Order: sequence, then structure tokens, then C-alpha cells
Amino acid sequence: MSRLMQILVVLLPLGVMCSLAFHAAPAQACGFGEAPVDCGASVENEAKYMLTRVVAAVKQNKAQALTDFSQGNAGFRSIDSYVFCVGPTGIMTAHPSPMLRGQDVRELHDESGNYFIATMLKTAEADKVKQIRYMFPRLGSTISTAKTTFYTRADDQVCAVGVYDQDDASTAPLSTDAQLAQLRQRLTAGMPANLSADWTAFQQALDTQKATQKAALSKAREQLHAVDAVLAGGADPTGSH
Repeated sequence: MSRLMQILVVLLPLGVMCSLAFHAAPAQACGFGEAPVDCGASVENEAKYMLTRVVAAVKQNKAQALTDFSQGNAGFRSIDSYVFCVGPTGIMTAHPSPMLRGQDVRELHDESGNYFIATMLKTAEADKVKQIRYMFPRLGSTISTAKTTFYTRADDQVCAVGVYDQDDASTAPLSTDAQLAQLRQRLTAGMPANLSADWTAFQQALDTQKATQKAALSKAREQLHAVDAVLAGGADPTGSH
């Protein structure tokens, strides 16, 4: 019996519809074997779990991981949450903003004088998730917003994922992604030890597939917007005369 079939045999007694597992796998959802947090609708839990994926990616290929974090590839970015990392000399090695990447950010602080990057560099520990609060603008904004950032040490990097206060909808009804996150956690808890590695790889493949589909949809939307803009200007979108 193949490894995949063994995993499916485990899934079926747990009352899981296999089609559900194959069609949806939120990129930052809980459920991998190494996840150290309980899953739920909380954006905070999703941010903490994202860090487990960050650490794994850095261990596997640090250079590629830092690129993925900056570009939001492989599911390493949601609407308002993103990964950023700072190297041992205080250089921002990963961040979606090109203005911050490559800069020494040890002196970065908010309006209250909170030098949050310096604090993170001093207190980050491997295998421990810590948190710090400060004011910082959302991407594309200049207005500072209260934010809680969860951080840990990954190799020689301090990596973090932040949550803006109004993003944490832990009291809201469970979304489809949150329900699937809980489902994946239950499956992981019931997965035999000899299948754990294959189960993790299986989920990673699902996450990668979803990230690829998301990127394709985003590109299609951009192309439609471009065509719409051309049509609105009265030009021929094909370029013919």
C-alpha cells in the first residue's frame, strides 16, 4: 500500500471527505505536525502558525525563503499580515516594502519611542514565539495603527508576523478557512507517527497548489483591469487600426 493510500485510510475513519482536503488548504492554516498552537478563527493563531512555516522554510533554504517572504510567495502573505525578517546586524532581510529591505532598522521606532526592532533582536529565541505591541502603518498607508507582532528566531534571522488590532476577529463566526484549519489540526492529531512526514509533505503540496492558483487569479484580474482601462479610453485592446 502506498504512503498516500495509508494516509487516506487514516482520514476516512475520522469522517473526512477527501474532496474537502484536496480542494482547500489555507496557506497559513493550522494543522502541520509541528504547529505549536491551537487552531481557530483567531487571526492571532494563524499568525503564530505562520511562524512555524517560516522557520521550516528558513531551515530548508534561507535565501529562497527570504525572497518568498518579501514577495508573498507560497502563501506567506494575507490581506494585512506579512512576514518580515531582520538579520544579525539589524538589516531588514525580508519585507514586502522595498523601502525597508536592505536597510538597518535597529533604530526604527514608533511615536511612543518604542524601539521594537531592537527589542525583538535582543529577546528572540529559537523554538519560542514572543510578542510585542507597537504602532506601525499598514502597507500602502502612512497612518500608524496598533499592531501586535509575533516573532521568533530562525537560524540567524529574527522573523515575525504581525496582526493589526482590528484584524483579530476571534469572536466572529468561523470562516471556511478557519473550519478547514481546525479540521487539519484534528487530522494531524490522529495521524500515526510513521505517516507524519508524508502527511506534512501532503499538506505543503496543497498549500503550494493554492498559492499558485491565487497567483494565477491575481494575474488574470490584472489583465482584465488592463483591458477594461483600454476599452474605457476608447482604444482597440488588440492594437489593430
